[in-house]
Amino acid sequence: MDTLRALSEGVLPPAGNRIALSTAESNAVQSLFPDRVLSWTNSGTSALALALLAIRRDAPEVDQPEVIIPAYCCPDLVSAALYAGYTPVFSDLAKDRCHYDQEALKRALSERTLAVIAINFLGVAEPIKSLRVALNRPSVAIIEDNAQWFPSKPQVQTTAADYQTFSFGRGKPVNLLGGGLLVSSNDPPRQPGTAKGSALQRGLYYGKCMAYNTLLHPTMYQALARNPWLRLGETRYHEHTSIEAFPAGQAHLVRANIQTYWSHERRAEKSYRKHLAAINLLAPQIEASEERLLRYPLLLESRETRNALLHKLNERGLGATTLYSDTIDRVNDVPQQRLRQAGDNANAASFAQRFLTLPVHEGVKAHHIERTLTVIDCVVG
Repeated sequence: MDTLRALSEGVLPPAGNRIALSTAESNAVQSLFPDRVLSWTNSGTSALALALLAIRRDAPEVDQPEVIIPAYCCPDLVSAALYAGYTPVFSDLAKDRCHYDQEALKRALSERTLAVIAINFLGVAEPIKSLRVALNRPSVAIIEDNAQWFPSKPQVQTTAADYQTFSFGRGKPVNLLGGGLLVSSNDPPRQPGTAKGSALQRGLYYGKCMAYNTLLHPTMYQALARNPWLRLGETRYHEHTSIEAFPAGQAHLVRANIQTYWSHERRAEKSYRKHLAAINLLAPQIEASEERLLRYPLLLESRETRNALLHKLNERGLGATTLYSDTIDRVNDVPQQRLRQAGDNANAASFAQRFLTLPVHEGVKAHHIERTLTVIDCVVG
């Protein structure tokens, strides 16, 4: 009976809102970042690589430059760094936190350090001003990686970072199935611009968007999620090979999808903030910000509890994930010989073993929230 019920209800995608196909010319993004240079690229990884190239251009005297990244992060940070000619140096997280241990970060600095990448983790921003004070190295640039976040209100954005990057890939806050953005104070070494696609290319892209929207429905998504051959959601390293223009046909969809993102209700997120604060070790960080979350991040006391909860939630098709599953030095295919470890990464390893995410996108309905909280109450108590 439980199996039949699970099949009839399907599987929630862990992230992903439908793509709005309304077209409009817009300066919606420029109005968020007035007086800043916007460089549109084919991916968030390209935007990050472009920032690193700009930093390297301004410090030609540094041979074999290094960039510091968190020990628990997306492997795309590594591929962007290697593409730009850097050695990625991974540094530990603070205990029971999703951001840097600032003492470990200071120990990771070297004469070759040109940049630090600060992650906005699912909508929980790294404290950039505090980070800058801890570094006490004006020559070290800070890149705020916002691949998992986008401004939740139409108001001017400010940051203490030198560069900001954004992603419009699948499952991102503003989802266009691809594309990236670098926000900077001056022109980067190259300006990819916007690709000019044919009518056929645009038609194929729109068809791809419609197919994606259809697959987001739980009864459709389960065909992908329950197929073991697809290894859906598995974290793997992919070499970055080029920085290209923003994909053809997508520029006209930016405004509509930003506005759609701003209009989404936050019912699931608000419910989890309220009901899970007592068991979530990340609750203080989450509650310090009112920013919209891409997924609800849940850090538990033990690996055993996390694993039991993950199993029960996914048995019922409720879209829980472990995100990256492990520290960056243990991700499949990451070229370990090209990385440098700064000290141990015990906190990051512990974080990876006890962490999971819950979906909060527009497809999460009241009955999904109720079932999720019931499962958590049964497992965690």
